[in-house]
Parts: sequence; structure tokens; C-alpha cells
Amino acid sequence: MSSWWSLISIVGVILLSPLAQANNPLALSNSNKASTTENALNQLNILELNADWWKPFADPKIRDVASEKLISQLNQAWLASPAERQDGIEESIQSIKRLLNTLKQLQEQPTAATIEIAPPSQETFSWQDWLEALRKNQAAQTSVSESSAELTHKEAGQKLLSRQVDDLTAHYLSETKPSLQSSLSLIEKRLMWLISQESLRLEKSQLAATKQRAESIERHFKHLQSNLTTTDNDIKILQREADQLNKLIEQNSDKLRNLEAILPTIIGDDSLTHAKQLQAKYAVLEAQQNLLYAQSKLSWNKLSETYVQRKQQASDNWSEEQRKLINEQSNLIDNFNKQANEIKPRFERYREQTQSAITITDSNPVSREVTQAKRIYQQLLDQSTELASKQQHINQQLADNDTLLILLKSQLRLADGQFKGSLNDLTNTAQDVWNTTLGWLNTSLFKMGETPVTTAGIIRVVLIILIVWWFSYWLRKALTRLASRNQKIADATIYTLNRVLHYLIMLIGIMVALSSIGLDFSNVAWIAGALSVGIGFGLQSIVNNFVSGLIIMFERSLKVGDFLELQSGVTGTVSQINMRSTIIRTPDNLEIVVPNSEFISGRVVNWTLTDNDRRLRIPFSVEYGTDKELVVRLVMQAARNVPYTLEDENHEPQVWMTRMGDNGLEFELLVWVRQGVDIEVRRAESRQGLKAAYLWEIESALRDAGIGMPFPQRDYYIRSILGQNSVEGFVQALNALKPPSTTAPQEKQG
Repeated sequence: MSSWWSLISIVGVILLSPLAQANNPLALSNSNKASTTENALNQLNILELNADWWKPFADPKIRDVASEKLISQLNQAWLASPAERQDGIEESIQSIKRLLNTLKQLQEQPTAATIEIAPPSQETFSWQDWLEALRKNQAAQTSVSESSAELTHKEAGQKLLSRQVDDLTAHYLSETKPSLQSSLSLIEKRLMWLISQESLRLEKSQLAATKQRAESIERHFKHLQSNLTTTDNDIKILQREADQLNKLIEQNSDKLRNLEAILPTIIGDDSLTHAKQLQAKYAVLEAQQNLLYAQSKLSWNKLSETYVQRKQQASDNWSEEQRKLINEQSNLIDNFNKQANEIKPRFERYREQTQSAITITDSNPVSREVTQAKRIYQQLLDQSTELASKQQHINQQLADNDTLLILLKSQLRLADGQFKGSLNDLTNTAQDVWNTTLGWLNTSLFKMGETPVTTAGIIRVVLIILIVWWFSYWLRKALTRLASRNQKIADATIYTLNRVLHYLIMLIGIMVALSSIGLDFSNVAWIAGALSVGIGFGLQSIVNNFVSGLIIMFERSLKVGDFLELQSGVTGTVSQINMRSTIIRTPDNLEIVVPNSEFISGRVVNWTLTDNDRRLRIPFSVEYGTDKELVVRLVMQAARNVPYTLEDENHEPQVWMTRMGDNGLEFELLVWVRQGVDIEVRRAESRQGLKAAYLWEIESALRDAGIGMPFPQRDYYIRSILGQNSVEGFVQALNALKPPSTTAPQEKQG
């Protein structure tokens, strides 16, 4: 088994070795590099280049020989080319000579030497020594970062150039007879690639030296930091500087406010006014830079004072005041960096406007105003140089603040330990997220009049409305429970009171919620106008139904539990009276939503408005010749058999004969019933259901007594059918229409 693995390994090495050399053509082994390069030099032919023609130029030992041979062949090709093409070929030859010269200079340039900074001989260091070492360390780290970024950019360009050279080489080798111009293009591109390779080599050596120097400076800084000696005088100096900075900040703030107030007053459309407007913008920008620099410098002083105090403390315990200061300064420094990033594009925009304005004034006719404007623009160009320098100082100060803040945070984390440090980092991260969220929530989305509306305001409005709705819900529930214990209070009264309280509480809650975002209700003309337009264009029916609902609840013409019969034919019990509609439950247990306006504008039959007793009229008929007294007794007894019937001195059932009809005697049972008394009645709450119960008993009683129901009786008179005017003639005509019989009797077969 091991022999098989050995064989596979050998084959893999043989197959992968050419691929590795192709990916890194400069990384040839020392044993075959010289022979390969010499063979490529001997085979160098610009009219038929092979894949390895460039390797002699990568070897400094034979580079000059290869260059002379290449230039000689180029000159011969130039002489042999037609006259009309010699100019273009000569330009390519000159470009190749320059590339060869550049390649030679880069190859002969030595790699950057590493410089080791000697450690200081003294044992103690002052605060000023520490500040100087801090800035040197920061500059070294910045140099490493910039060099690394530059190297990464060049490596990306080198990869792109390598792909282009490989594509060009593949295309060249695929040609049967390459032209001279193709050879010249390939030579130029490959020489550029070699120059890029050498440039990367020098860049990497320079970066290595820069890193080594930065490491040496950092070691020196750590040594100085561990041997730093601070005094109370250092703290006093920092405090005096802080007092001066506070005064400077106050002065710059006042100056900035005055300049910002003056800027809108500069109005005009001439060239001089435009120049003065731009001059005022420069003044505002300069005041902002001065203020930002003073604020960042004050932040540096506070951090430095904290650092000096920590050096003088014997214990590693950090006070709450020091922890709070670090968190505050961290937020301030983030804000300062944000301001600096906002100032920079404005400064660039102002400078571009100044240069454009100078060009415009040069083209305008010469006048006194144009001359003054041009003088102002020239002054602003000079001032822009000073502003650029101030911006660099601000960026440097902010970088110093970041460095010192990181140093203090690392010391705090070391003093707290791993667990507490991680917990503090998590707390700070949560605080940053919270601050970012607050900033996002307080961003204006739109305006209502002059009041800006933010995301936080919308959330606050929604929360207030939800709390008010929750309060209204529980208040209504408490009132309902209280009414259920007191039988003297009607359910309809409690329902109306609950609805009115709900609307009133929600109205007050909405007004409070909108007031919480700064909406002024003292001037509601625009609200009334918006509502009037809305009502006119589509809210009229909604407002009509809402007002109708209020009228219904206050007028109490109908209430929850009433049995209604609408003009549209809908019958049922009122289950809910809402803001826009009323819900009616039919005897078939269907819930019908009826707009409130229908109860106000239409006719409504309320069976239970003031009294639950109702008289029903149930019509029926019997055939002629029936004993009328017997019918009355039977029907009265049938009515008493129905459990819905009321029978007292005020509610006596009666049977009336109302008409002698075409087919029989017509009667009508008048019986009193009570709506919604018991379960049996609630099962048949409609008038039709009650009638069905009485008709059932009436039909059963009459049928048991042998009394029949009348049927329609009709006499038909036939005047002229088939041309006959008498019955005898009609019968004879019918007999004549009968077909003769065609079936003969069949004999019986034995």
C-alpha cells in the first residue's frame, strides 16, 4: 500500500511542477534557472518570440546583453520595414528603450535597509517625552497602514496586468506568422509586467523596513510609557489649558452664531454679491473648523488629565467618574469625526465654486464690481490653502484623541479583567446601538404644517392610543360587571354609556397623542378644511353613519336586545350598535351589518321598544257549511295549547270571522304573545315562527274535528271549440277525431 502512495506522490510532483512554475515564472530553481535563461537569450528573435523570451531580462547578469540584442534586432526590423510604417515602429522602439532603462534602474536599486532605533539611555521620562513618543508611534503606525494599502492596490494591478500579458501571449503564439507590430506590443506589455514585478519587490522590502521601524518605535513607546513619571504640575498645566480652550470654544461659538445669522441677509444677483456670499460661507466654514479644533483639543486635555491621574494612582481601581469620562469622550470623539467628515466635502465644494467664479469673472466685461469680486475670489483661494492646513491639523488632533482613547480603554480592560472587560464592551456596544437608534428615531420624516414628524413621534402616538384603548376596554368591562350586579340598571343603558365613554376617551387620547409630537390644536382651520374636502369626496356616508349611530344611542329608539323588522325585510335582534353600523342577528343565526343611516332615514318596526307584548293575527279559512261556533271553540283551545299565548283580562285571545270568501268562510285568530320570555320563544323570535306554531295547532284541531279546508271552485263555459257552439256538437266532433282501430283479433293457436 505504501508503494502505491509513493508512486502517486511522484506522479503528482511531476504533473504539478510545471503548473507551479507557470503560476510563478520568476520562482525558478537555482539549478536550471541559468540554463533556461541562456537558452532563451540564444533563441531571442523578435519576429518569432517564444513563451520564455523575456526571462533574460529578469536576470540582472545577462540583462544588458539581452537588451543590446533586442535593440539591435529592433533597429534591423525598422530598417527593413516600409517607409510609411517606420514612424510608428520607431515610436514603439523608443518606448521599449525607455522601459528597458526603467527596468535596469529598478533592478539595480537595492532593497530598503532596516533601521533599528536604539533604546533611550535614560530611565525616567516626562509627560512631554511621552507626548512626543506617542505622536511618533502614531505616525509610524499610520505609515504602515498607508504602505500596506498601497501595496494591496499595486498587487491588484499586477494581477490584472498578468492576465492581460497572458492573454496577449496566447493570442501571439496562436498566430501562424506574427506581424512585427504584434511582437512590439507583446514586448512592451511584458516589459511593463517586469517593471511592475520589480516595483512590487521594492515596495515589499520598503513595507518590511517600515514595519520593523514601527515595531521599534512601538517598543520604545512602551518602554517610555512604563517609565513615565508625572507630577501635579502636569495636571495643573492641563487644567489651565482646558480653561483657555473653554474660553476659546465660547468665543468661536458666538462668532459662528453671528456669521450664520449674517449669511441669509446677503441677498443679490450681481457678481459682487455672489462673491460676498461665498466669502461669508468661507467665514462660517473657518469658524466651524476653529470650533471643532478647540473642542477636539479640549477632549485631548481631558483624556490626558485622566491618563496622568491614572499614573499617579497606586491602585488599579478605576473610579466611576473616570469610567464615565471615557464613555463621554468616546461619544464626543465619534461626533467630532463625523463633523470633520462633513466639513471636508463642503470645503472642496467651496473651492471648486471659487475657481469656477474666477473663470466666469475673467470672461465678464471689466467693471468696478467685477474687479472687486475677482479680488475677493483671489483672497478666497489663498484662504482655501489655510483651511486645508487647518483641516490637516484637525485630522491629526482627532487621530491623537483616538490613540489616547484606545490606550486608556486597553488599560481599563486590563484592570477589569477578561470577564468584566467583555461585559463593559457589551454594555458600550449596547449603548452605541441605543444612541444610533435614538438618532434614527429622532430623524424628521415629514412635516405637518411647521411641525416635523419623526419615527419616535409616530411610535409615541401609537403607544398612547394603545394605552388609551386599553384603559377604555377595562373601564367598560368594569361598568358592565357593576351593572350585572344591579338589576335596576338596564343593559341597553350600560351599552350606550360604554359606547359613549369609549368614543370620548379615544377622542381625548388621540388629541393627547397628536399633541405629544408638537401638533398645535389651537389652530385647526386646516384640519376642518381637510375634513370638509374629505367629506365632500367620499367620507360623507361614513360621517352620516357615525352621526346616525350617536343619534340612535342617545335617542334610544332602538337598543341592544330589541327585535326589529326593517323596511328592507330584514328581521332579527340587535346584537351590537357600533360607530358606523349596527349588527342584527336573524332567527337563522345570521349576522347582518346594517348602516346606521338606514335606521334614521328608513321605517323601522321595533317589536320591543316599550313593551314585549305583541298581538298576532293568524288568518285561516274553513269550507262553507261548517259550524262557526265549533270553529271558534276549536281554535281558541288550539291557541291555548301554544305555550307563547298570553291570557289575562288585558290579553284575551279572540277569533273573528272576517269574510265570506269565494271558496269558504275566512277567520282570523287574534292572540297576544310575549317576545323573548323563555327559551322556546327565543328559538322562534320572528313573527313567522310564532305564526307557524299557531297554524300547526289550528290545522291539527280542525282536522281532528273533521272540518275540511276550502278549495278553489271554478265554473268553465266552453263556447266554440272545433267550430261547435253546443256540447253535443263538441262531443260528436271529438268522436270523429278518434282514429279507426287497426288491430284485428288474433286466432288462438293450439
